[in-house]
Amino acid sequence: ARGAIKVNESLQSTGRGQIFAVGVGVNKVSFIGFAKLADQWKDVTHNVKAYLAGKELKKHKEGMPDMTYPPVVLVGNIMNGQGAWAGIDCSVLPGPLKCCCCRG
Repeated sequence: ARGAIKVNESLQSTGRGQIFAVGVGVNKVSFIGFAKLADQWKDVTHNVKAYLAGKELKKHKEGMPDMTYPPVVLVGNIMNGQGAWAGIDCSVLPGPLKCCCCRG
């Protein structure tokens, strides 16, 4: 895709092995947000160290696979002085947060 880096399962560029990607380089992920980026940062950090040391790279396992789109959705707009508000879709929140915010 335009503006993306093609990566393997270790988040390593398929075109240049010395490049690793977070966020823009993930294959087959519909939503990239901070909740999902934490595991990518950890895996890329591990893999850069492993690459520099000549060791085996770790395969990335997607964090929060149930979160397929942002849980907060903007409803309305702020044009012409109208207010905007956000709704929470509890179905995509991780378990502990779902229990806390959505009562189950």
